[in-house]
Amino acid sequence: MIPSISPPRLLAKKPVLSRESVVGKGASRDGSKTARVWWLRAASLLAMAYLVASQALLDIQGWSSTAFGFAVLLAGVMVVGHHYAMWRLRLGKWLIIPAVFLSFCLLRCFSGVKDTSPLDVFIQLASAFLGGIAVALALKAGVRFKELVYAQVTSSLLQIVLILSGVAPEPPPGEDSFRYAGITGNANVLALQLTLGACMIWVLPRKAGVLPCALAFGAVAFALAVTGSRKALLTGGFFLLLVLVQTLALVPRKRRRLVATLAILAGSLAAFIIVPWVSQNGREIVAVQRTLDYDDSSFRTRTEMIHQGLQLWKQAPLFGNGLDAFGGLSGQGTYAHNNYVELLCDIGLIGTLLFYALYVQLLIRAARAPRWLGVYCGIFVLMLLLVDFGYVSYKSKQAVMILMLLTVIPTSRYAFEAQLQPGHHEAFEVATPKPAPRRFLLRG
Repeated sequence: MIPSISPPRLLAKKPVLSRESVVGKGASRDGSKTARVWWLRAASLLAMAYLVASQALLDIQGWSSTAFGFAVLLAGVMVVGHHYAMWRLRLGKWLIIPAVFLSFCLLRCFSGVKDTSPLDVFIQLASAFLGGIAVALALKAGVRFKELVYAQVTSSLLQIVLILSGVAPEPPPGEDSFRYAGITGNANVLALQLTLGACMIWVLPRKAGVLPCALAFGAVAFALAVTGSRKALLTGGFFLLLVLVQTLALVPRKRRRLVATLAILAGSLAAFIIVPWVSQNGREIVAVQRTLDYDDSSFRTRTEMIHQGLQLWKQAPLFGNGLDAFGGLSGQGTYAHNNYVELLCDIGLIGTLLFYALYVQLLIRAARAPRWLGVYCGIFVLMLLLVDFGYVSYKSKQAVMILMLLTVIPTSRYAFEAQLQPGHHEAFEVATPKPAPRRFLLRG
């Protein structure tokens, strides 16, 4: 039998690249890299400008719309940059809940309640969520977290300087001038802006740097000393707890028990020294005085608002009375000073559950983050839930922005900064897995 012989396969010739083509390819790479750097700089500047405008310039007459303008510009830069392949935006499932919440709020704008401005409130909500989502996407695209931190420090310092320089709205008659000083014109808003900003800085202390982390303590101390806000005492205590969590994360595992023990001893010693002084001179501190004198006019007014809001909620328990309905129906002419009551009265149980689904989503994503960052997010959510008893957070640009950032950070490269090797800055380096030991199976 004659064996069949197949003809040899022809090898395809590799294309020969000329020197001109190689140089052109390298030049195009360098050009695209330079273009991406400039696009990232533009996104960084707009993100920083939005952060400052959403806090420091929000309540200044003639400047209140700047935050919305920067939010639109930043969102436009992110979309156009994605179109030109400067970065790849992956919106993800985390945007579904904010989109559904905003759509529901838009439907509840057409309620017909007199003496209200639901469309203005919806524009405020849309601006807050648009800015928060745009900043979060910019962070995912490559904007450095440290740049956002310096924008937060700039915002806090700007507010403090304006207070000390006397540039502030006139306080209401009979009110303390310090308590209603500042460009916000409201002590609680100012206190929360300073303390929540300090908590945002300490989300990633390694990325933030030593100086911003130290200035965060100064912002919290200033809020406690000047504003007289009881919420400043609450958030200030949580801030110290969050700092302790991050400090333990930075300490090597073998020394964490020692550091925790020293922190408890130092805290006990400080309390032993401070408590007698506070008991003697605490009345001179506005925040302590208002906390001890809990039955003040502000406390009684807000208790009445809560009672009115719950009664109004019973009229439309599922869908609410309409966006911004509390101010018109209650006769108060202002918000309820309670996020739960405001949400229930305006957009009902469905809208309230949709908003707090954002918190649940954050906790679910934080469960996949490194241990200490997950604990940090859990404590921060608990603080926000307690603050909401005396603050309307769903309209706050700062609260929504931090909420969006904490939703993105646990599942991004920033969550694994502890795995970066010294000398590496932003790039995430995946560890090469070690080969499994070879096992020999004996058959017998």
